[in-house]
Amino acid sequence: MILYVQLMERIKRTIAEERLSPGDALPTEGQLQKSFGVSRATVRCALGELERQHVIERRQGVGTFVTRPPLARDLRVLTSFTEEMIARGLAPSSFLITYEAGAPGDIPEELSGIPTVHVVRLRLADSQPISIHDAFIPADIANKSGFTKAQLEQDDSLSLYAQLEAAEYFVDRAREHVTAVAATARQAKLLGVKTGAPLIKTVRVSWTRGNQILEHVTAYSHPEHFEYAITLARRVSVKDL
Repeated sequence: MILYVQLMERIKRTIAEERLSPGDALPTEGQLQKSFGVSRATVRCALGELERQHVIERRQGVGTFVTRPPLARDLRVLTSFTEEMIARGLAPSSFLITYEAGAPGDIPEELSGIPTVHVVRLRLADSQPISIHDAFIPADIANKSGFTKAQLEQDDSLSLYAQLEAAEYFVDRAREHVTAVAATARQAKLLGVKTGAPLIKTVRVSWTRGNQILEHVTAYSHPEHFEYAITLARRVSVKDL
């Protein structure tokens, strides 16, 4: 086995055996070099690969730290951000950026002709910003479900889906489009990344069983915090049998 790969495995074992958590510091390059009796080049190769695998993160001038693995999301299951975070043992919260009547020129086609509220929130997990949610919601539904500016300012863990269900608006299905985009200067500042850094853009439109639209939300997420998974089945035609 290549030396730097052996070192990678030993660092992973150290993280597991010492039960290090995301944010915990690892030894310096010099300390790793001395502890494992390898060259600095080998240490740097190992750390570089571990960083690409999202096991660690290196902060220039600060040190090397254990990172949080990406949040795997099954695209076959319809869940809210709050439900996803809680299922992974994380504390979801939000910072309200915008709450206003939807401007006519910005309202998505699916909500054309419907009075809406435009809600932009920075979504956090364990106080770490990981996504920006830019949502348009029918104004009457937002008001009836208590998804108001006052409530969002008062409760940073308020969940849209929980509020909808409490008001008996049940999300039955949704359509999602996932693409990659470059972070704008504003998005980069909110998410703590560089301008132009890659982001995952997810556009979701949700409806009730009665075909009533409930939301149109565009999420911009740091790719290091998310990965998407879907199980595919191959259709076999009669000709293939």
